[in-house]
Amino acid sequence: MDKIKALFPYKISEKAEMSYDIETGESCATYIHYALRNENDEVIMIDKEKYNDMHDQIKKDIARKFDLKEEWIGKITIEEYEENTQEE
Repeated sequence: MDKIKALFPYKISEKAEMSYDIETGESCATYIHYALRNENDEVIMIDKEKYNDMHDQIKKDIARKFDLKEEWIGKITIEEYEENTQEE
C-alpha cells in the first residue's frame, strides 16, 4: 500500500480575520498545517487512501476548535502551503 506524509495544509479565508497585512492592516488569508508526528517529532507516514478522509476530518476539527465556518477553510497542497509561507 502506498504511503504519504501525514501533513495536512489549509488556507483560511480572510473572512476569518485571523491574519492581517502588516502594511495595509487589512485582513488576509492564513496558511496553516497540521502534522501527525511520532515520539521523535518526525512526521509519520499514513496510507495514501486514508489521507483525504483525514484531511476532511481535521478541517472540521479546526473549524470547531477556532469557531470558524467550514467554508472558510480550504484544503490545499503542501506545495501551495510552502509557496505562501516562505519568507522573502
